[in-house]
Amino acid sequence: MLKSTLATLLIFTSLTGLTACADNQANQALEQLSTATTEGDTYQASLANGYREYAEERSGAQDAVAARYFAEKGLLATQGRDVKPEYPSQMALSAETFDDLVVQRDKLLPALNASRSTQPEMAAAAMVAYDRWVMLEEQKADLTAAEDARANFSALLAKLSEAHTATVADVPTTTIPQQTPVAAAPEKTGGKVKPVAVKTKSGVLYFPLDSDVLGDSAQGALAALVREVKGHAKASINVNGHADRLGTEDYNMDLSERRARFVVDALRKSGVPASMLKYFAYGESDPAVPTADNVGEPKNRRVEIFVE
Repeated sequence: MLKSTLATLLIFTSLTGLTACADNQANQALEQLSTATTEGDTYQASLANGYREYAEERSGAQDAVAARYFAEKGLLATQGRDVKPEYPSQMALSAETFDDLVVQRDKLLPALNASRSTQPEMAAAAMVAYDRWVMLEEQKADLTAAEDARANFSALLAKLSEAHTATVADVPTTTIPQQTPVAAAPEKTGGKVKPVAVKTKSGVLYFPLDSDVLGDSAQGALAALVREVKGHAKASINVNGHADRLGTEDYNMDLSERRARFVVDALRKSGVPASMLKYFAYGESDPAVPTADNVGEPKNRRVEIFVE
């Protein structure tokens, strides 16, 4: 009896010590996160704040392990590290839940890449919402809360995609006046000069930082452009690539060309004849938003399309 009581006491003392240790580690991580200075961009600062709030919530629920984990994840964001959403590979989940989490994560990643510079707060909120949903599914403590978390994440992801998508009508035709197609020579009719009208419609596609590939959330704009182009059987299309002023001039010239070629290739794959297409690279020389050197600007990471 004595041995049994002693063994129980030792186990209880050990568990109590482990709990106290976990609490201390969580509190230390939270304190470090609360006083940390973010070295990254607005997206990473927003991500750090989101993880801090969630870690504080888990700490208040006596979940020290999760509190420490997400506080440390927030600390990585303050250091400018590329923090990824959770991958549910090691979790005890049903096959249906696992598949759902993976599918939604695959949708989230390209949306983050496309929008973290243009919609940083919303992108960070979507990522934290996904991780919150994953945690609730793993814990299986509150199925209603897990369903609510999934709904919240889905709503944020939809808003993120909608906010990033630019339509052809959103962009004025005068964005690059020097590249507006010039009218052909006037046609003489009955001794009078009849001017040739040129109608130019333009579109813009925004690219992620240092990328020559469009994010999934910009595909709606590309699809709208394809529909517009196909309505002009004999159209002439200029595709102009641009970059912001981060990096060297030579690098940005190459990047802007790769962006223009990406759009040209996408148009060709969608059935637009190659004979209708021309592309030009401007590098950092023609910004939509002028900035100082080595300053990033999301609206300058773009391809503009002019249809005559």
